[in-house]
Amino acid sequence: MHRRKRKELAQSSDIAFLLIIFFLLLAGLDVSKALSYRQAKPAGETVETSPLSLTLEDDDTLRYQNQPISLFQCKELLDEAGQLILTVDDHATWQGVVDILSIAEETHTKVVLHATT
Repeated sequence: MHRRKRKELAQSSDIAFLLIIFFLLLAGLDVSKALSYRQAKPAGETVETSPLSLTLEDDDTLRYQNQPISLFQCKELLDEAGQLILTVDDHATWQGVVDILSIAEETHTKVVLHATT
């Protein structure tokens, strides 16, 4: 009598669970945020400023001009910026990236992601 290994079943269910989460995250992303384009500005509105560059390091430290900043400071900076260039270390957590993308969505900031290896 052969017994089925539960380990094989657990591995495939783990993969299925991760794929479901991946597709849910993708469904929530707005693709146009990754594209760089210009929209006509209403009369009296100021010209868009240059993109804000932030770096998310492997320990989820967020840096602006080589200085560590908090998520609250990030939100203040994004309130003034029209576009964010976010460089993400390949060892940074997904939660750190999601936190910054949430702030960008809140402040209606376009995001361009770069990954470092």
